[in-house]
Amino acid sequence: MLLALLLAFSMIAASCGSDGADSVTEAADDAATTDDTGATDDTGATDDSPPDPESADEPDPEPAASAGGEIDYLGWEGYDTFFGANGAEIEALGVTLNATYMASPADIAQRFASGGGDGLDLLSWTSANHQQYRSIEGVLSPITEEEVPNLAGLIAVFGEDRFEQLKDANGDWLGVPFTFGPLGITYDSTQVSPTSYADLVAPEYEGKLGIPDVPGLHVQAASAALGYDANTLTPEQLDEVIEFMRPIWGQARVLSPSFGDIIGLLASGEIVAAYGGYPGLGAFTENPDILTVFPEEGTISFVDVYSIPTGADNRQAALDFINAMLDPATNAAINDAFAQATTIEASIPLMSDANTALYPYDDLDAFFAENSVMTLPGGEDGAINMGQFIDAYSALVAGG
Repeated sequence: MLLALLLAFSMIAASCGSDGADSVTEAADDAATTDDTGATDDTGATDDSPPDPESADEPDPEPAASAGGEIDYLGWEGYDTFFGANGAEIEALGVTLNATYMASPADIAQRFASGGGDGLDLLSWTSANHQQYRSIEGVLSPITEEEVPNLAGLIAVFGEDRFEQLKDANGDWLGVPFTFGPLGITYDSTQVSPTSYADLVAPEYEGKLGIPDVPGLHVQAASAALGYDANTLTPEQLDEVIEFMRPIWGQARVLSPSFGDIIGLLASGEIVAAYGGYPGLGAFTENPDILTVFPEEGTISFVDVYSIPTGADNRQAALDFINAMLDPATNAAINDAFAQATTIEASIPLMSDANTALYPYDDLDAFFAENSVMTLPGGEDGAINMGQFIDAYSALVAGG
């Protein structure tokens, strides 16, 4: 959702949409160069040193077996199977994913608030919404680095949780980051070529714009476009945010209930652009002409994470799944498939050139400083809370 202040829009648009299958193959080929433990020899040298006499007779430790079985999953569509890019890993784990897809992150909070979360093993959600899950007492089970060894490979900005959104007070993980990216405008490049939110009010977009009905996304994106922090939005700034959104909403063909609906509308040509898009939408359509641009006004970043509820029936299998998704070759393959960015340092050289050109991995701190990972309205020190934004948003949707 956010990042190009460091890259030219033309390079970004040209890079997004077509390398998924090739890059998955590249990552798989790279994975084939690893030994049976998944480790690589950076030097290419062999170890001819004599065995340690104290350990020569000790057998090599057997890798821990996966718990296997069923994993009941609730989260974003696609973050379970990644177009099959993680199929070999799922097979090796011996797991079956029973998936329920959410339309927006609020679905998770509502599921647990209504008592329907018992037995869920794995959640995927967006980090900027972390407060609504923490507000439901006892929902998330802390995850230690011993339980998910591949956490050691996280890029520093994620491993150190510089967003202060992913860990609990003890330093254990409530959300394990596996992908990130920007919000922007996803569009059919054969029909339109937007570079700004202002472009969306032009006549050629009338009745041809898709908007996902995800209020949390919109308060963050619109606030960023106006130079505000959604977490500290004042009532006066809220009025400006709604007025910014109003003419864009007036162009909408439909307020879509989910991103899956947006993908279908883009693929069918019923809409020419989506406000609140991201590169993965184009990957889902499998149409190389569906691209994503990050608007001139500025935008925000999202970091998507896995969590395990405290009431999980198969916690160990969920841990095994998360660890597998953080394997460098696997993480490169799944993020190439979605045209999104990796959180794993060793995955970067395994990614396609088109994908890595989108993201300034050499200076992510500067990137996130310009395109922040925001939180939702906090309601402190005179700022609005999320309920107040929902009320204003609902009035906008109703035509008020």
